[in-house]
Amino acid sequence: MAVRVLLIAGLGHSGSTLLGALLGQLDGFFFVGELKSTARAFERGQRCGCGEPLSECPTWRGILAAAFGDRGSVSELEFDNSSARALGILRQHRSGTHPCAGAFAAVFRAIAETTGSRVVVDSSKWPGYAYFLGGLDDADLALVHLVRDPRGVAHSRRKHTARLGEPGLGPARSAMQWNVWNPVVEALGRRVAYLRLRYEDFVNAPEDAVRKIAALVGEAPLRLPFTAIGEARLEPTHSVTGNRTRFDTGTVPIELDDGWRREGASNGAVGALTWPLRLRYGYRTRP
Repeated sequence: MAVRVLLIAGLGHSGSTLLGALLGQLDGFFFVGELKSTARAFERGQRCGCGEPLSECPTWRGILAAAFGDRGSVSELEFDNSSARALGILRQHRSGTHPCAGAFAAVFRAIAETTGSRVVVDSSKWPGYAYFLGGLDDADLALVHLVRDPRGVAHSRRKHTARLGEPGLGPARSAMQWNVWNPVVEALGRRVAYLRLRYEDFVNAPEDAVRKIAALVGEAPLRLPFTAIGEARLEPTHSVTGNRTRFDTGTVPIELDDGWRREGASNGAVGALTWPLRLRYGYRTRP
């Protein structure tokens, strides 16, 4: 029987880690973080969402043992970014079965077997990876297309790169990626169970968003992690990688990040380059 895989797809810096962590609190849901980057996360010695080094996390040790036994290792999950991008769909289409297909299918089966989960939540986001999952015989894919105002995405990316001391992504490139990735994800959604969710709507009504997503995969959770309006209680998850907020536990706020509204020139450039699709997704010309 195919494992139900719920992929949060779209551009980064749109709240996917928080959304995945909330879904991971539901009975029968297991949040893996960005499974696409598992091999790299293990290689770099990163920590699991539970706080343990990935190589020492009992949950992941059990999953990998069930998936590979003595015949392989986590390196079989090395999914290259060239295949994960939007243009990677064409490359995969021409080449046929992806070399990682068997390894990912084995891991999804192992997660379901060792954790008793009915739904595996993956926040890997990339369109080429979504196409790859859609082709796995052992994965019953559902897509949550998470969309955020492109001006907010660009602002969040600039903050992130500034904090790391890395070169930033310019307005033109950020806008181009937003214009390409979102329609591609939307097109992939015609082949599977699909829900488009705006980041702003998710933050303003998180309980409603979580219930809609659960319904998308045929679940009706009796207990949700929300403790008050704009607030949730999170238990540790076993996410392999993603935003640093994946380590947040206890009572956490669910707040709209709208700092981008105070910017001028960058907003104008990104807004001008994305306006047709932005308006289609309900984002006005003026904030």
